[in-house]
Amino acid sequence: MATRVISTSIKLDGEAEFKKQLTAVNGQLKNLSSEMKLASAEFRGQANTLDALTKKDELLRKEKEQLQQKIQGLERAVEECTEVYGEASTKTDGYRQSLNRARADLIKLNDEIDQNGRYLDEAKSSADKTARSIDKFGKEAKDTGGDLEDAGDGMKDFLEGMG
Repeated sequence: MATRVISTSIKLDGEAEFKKQLTAVNGQLKNLSSEMKLASAEFRGQANTLDALTKKDELLRKEKEQLQQKIQGLERAVEECTEVYGEASTKTDGYRQSLNRARADLIKLNDEIDQNGRYLDEAKSSADKTARSIDKFGKEAKDTGGDLEDAGDGMKDFLEGMG
């Protein structure tokens, strides 16, 4: 999936182009959100599996990239709007409010990435422990099989000796 980048040039004539780019980035964020919903549906009942958590991590990181691009664009928009329209203009305020919402969304997203990362680490650890446990069980079963075979041979010898 391509990453959209916002570039600014508010200087009166470029605001329409900036808004077009911002709309494209917002569209990309909506696409990622719909992909997350699809992944949640695909992994329903298995949300804490390694595959589900890995897919979620991938989508969250893509969303973070897009959100960071949006924030960078909005920061430049606030700067340029302040230069052109002034600190207290409604346009500057609008961009500043959008920037604050985007920053808040990034904080929430970082928290979600951290939480998913912890779950992912737990799932990997559990998978490793399970694999080691299965290996140990297999070895013990093989050893037990050998012991049973030896016991069977001993019983056979005993019975042959009894005649």
